[in-house]
Amino acid sequence: DISREDLADITRMRSVVEMEALRLAIEHGDDAWEAGIISSLHQMRRHIERTGDEFREGAQDFDKLHKGFHTALLAACGSKRLLSAHSELYDQAYRYRRVMMRGFDSGSRFVAAHQLLADRVLARETGPAQAMLTSHLHSTLAYVYPPGQGD
Repeated sequence: DISREDLADITRMRSVVEMEALRLAIEHGDDAWEAGIISSLHQMRRHIERTGDEFREGAQDFDKLHKGFHTALLAACGSKRLLSAHSELYDQAYRYRRVMMRGFDSGSRFVAAHQLLADRVLARETGPAQAMLTSHLHSTLAYVYPPGQGD
C-alpha cells in the first residue's frame, strides 16, 4: 500500500538517519570519500547523457547509479548501521520515487540538482549540506502528494 502517511514516515526517518550520517561523513571524510562522490555523480551523469531524457527509476542500471550517489554522500560516516538504515529506507521510498521520476522531463535538471548537493557536501558546509539534503528528500513527498491535495 502507498499513502501520504507512509511516505511522510519514510521521509522523516531518512532525514533523521541521513542528517547524522552526512554530518559524520563530512567530519571524517577523506580524499577517497570525495572521489567516490565525484565518481558516482559522473557515472550517473554519463548514463543520463547516453539515455537522454529516457532515464527513469525502474531501470536497473539507473537505480544502481542513483542509489550509489546517495550512498557515496554518506559513505564516510563510519557507521554500518546508519548506512544499512539509509539503504533500507532508500529502498522503501522506491515506489514513490518512481511516481516522482515520471515528472522529470530533463535529465540535465536532474543532474544539476544532484551536482548542487554534491558541491555543498564537498565544500564541507555541514549545515547548508544537511539543509539541501533534507529539501532533496522532501521533494519526493511534495511532488507525489502536493500540499493541500488528498491521497
